[in-house]
Amino acid sequence: MMPQMNEANLAQWRAQQAQQQQFQQAQAQAQQDLVATEIDRLNVRALVDGQVLQVNVRPGEFVGAPQGQALIILGNIQLMHVRVDIDENDIPRFQLGAPGVAMLRGQPDVKYPIKFVRVEPYVVPKKSLTGDNMERVDTRVLQVIYAIDAKNQPLYVGQQLDVYIDVGAASKAAPRAENAVAPAS
Repeated sequence: MMPQMNEANLAQWRAQQAQQQQFQQAQAQAQQDLVATEIDRLNVRALVDGQVLQVNVRPGEFVGAPQGQALIILGNIQLMHVRVDIDENDIPRFQLGAPGVAMLRGQPDVKYPIKFVRVEPYVVPKKSLTGDNMERVDTRVLQVIYAIDAKNQPLYVGQQLDVYIDVGAASKAAPRAENAVAPAS
C-alpha cells in the first residue's frame, strides 16, 4: 500500500520505480546475452566450407583429446588430390611437373588424368605396405601431390588408386609410384 504522498514525493517515487525497471530490464538483457554467448560457444563451426567426411563422436558422448584421432573430419571434395608415394630407388627418374594417369583399383579401364601440384620434399618411411613377399619394409618414399579430375566417375576420399607417371621419352620405364596403400607401376 502506497503511503499518502504529495506531488513532489510522488514524482520522486515514480522516477525511482522507472529507474528500478530500467535496471531490471538491463539485468535481464545481460542474462539473455550471457545465455546466447554460452550457446554460441558450445556450437562447433568449421573454419572453411566443406563436407563432413567422418564423425567420431556422438551426442552425449564424453569428448576428450583422443591421440591421433580427429573428432570430425571435414574435406573439400570439389578439388581432390592424390598423394603419390615414389619409392626412393625411383626418385632419380622422377621429373618435376610430369603428368600422369590414375586408375581405379580393380578397374584399370577407368582412367583419370592427374596434374602435378607439388612435391613434399621430405622423404618419409613408407607406411603403405602391399603385402607382397618381395616388398622391402624399410623403404622410404617421396610424396608427390597431383590434382585429379574426378567429374566423370565418383571417387571417394581415401580411395586407393594405381598411378602411372609419364617421365617422358628419356626414360622407357615410369617410376614405381604408390598412393596411400596401393602399389602402382
